[in-house]
Amino acid sequence: MYVLKIDGKVMGAVVLNDWQSPEWKTVNWRNRSGSNLIVHTFCIHPQAQGIGYGGKILQFAEETALKQGYTGIRLDAFSKNKHALAFYEKKGYVKVGEIIFKSKPVNNQLYFCFDKILVL
Repeated sequence: MYVLKIDGKVMGAVVLNDWQSPEWKTVNWRNRSGSNLIVHTFCIHPQAQGIGYGGKILQFAEETALKQGYTGIRLDAFSKNKHALAFYEKKGYVKVGEIIFKSKPVNNQLYFCFDKILVL
């Protein structure tokens, strides 16, 4: 887990690793020949949203992926979180599929999967 602190206050956090949810097996990922860093639990404090901290954390994730030899990044986002979906697309992530998390409450199970190829 990585945390973004500004003036001693936590403004955001992200978990980065290579664990992929079993539900992702059916997704048509674009980067199949390389290794992928997975973005989990990416969040920005509500009072700090819209001022660039999310972009800083995502850029950090991409730089970390490259430094560690990954060739792409994968993530999923809740289908009803329109701001997050637009954010990922703006940052060059491509929607590659949809999954259902049966462990989530009914009407909150649909997630969209995104990836970004960092190295060809």
